[in-house]
Parts: sequence; C-alpha cells; structure tokens
Amino acid sequence: MIDSLGGPRRENNMLATLNLKTISDTNLKKMEKRAGDVIEQVSAESTQTAAEEAYRNEMEYFHYLYLYSHYIK
Repeated sequence: MIDSLGGPRRENNMLATLNLKTISDTNLKKMEKRAGDVIEQVSAESTQTAAEEAYRNEMEYFHYLYLYSHYIK
C-alpha cells in the first residue's frame, strides 16, 4: 500500500484527508514487512502449484503422443 500511494508521507496525507489517525513511519515499515512475508509465501505456493500443473500437462501430452505413435503402427 505504501508504494501504491507514493510513500509514507503521501499515505499519511491520504489518511489525514479521510480524518483518520496517521501512522508512524516505523509502524508502516513493520506492516510492510509483515505483508511482504505473506506475499512471498503466497507467491511461492502459487509458483509451486503452477509448476506442478505444467508438469502434469506435459506428461499427459507425452503420454497421448506415445499412445498415438503406437496406434499408427
């Protein structure tokens, strides 16, 4: 969220505009770190799932190719 708004100062300006309490830079960095850890974990899981699916699809393709090559003979 910090990067999408242009940094901690702009984020606090937006919060102030909405009449919300501002957040210290230290706390923003802590929240950013926690969010980054979660994003990295979800990304790793998503990448693993995509790799497994791609592998299954490729093996399935070669299986059908093998069966087809024996069918033609």
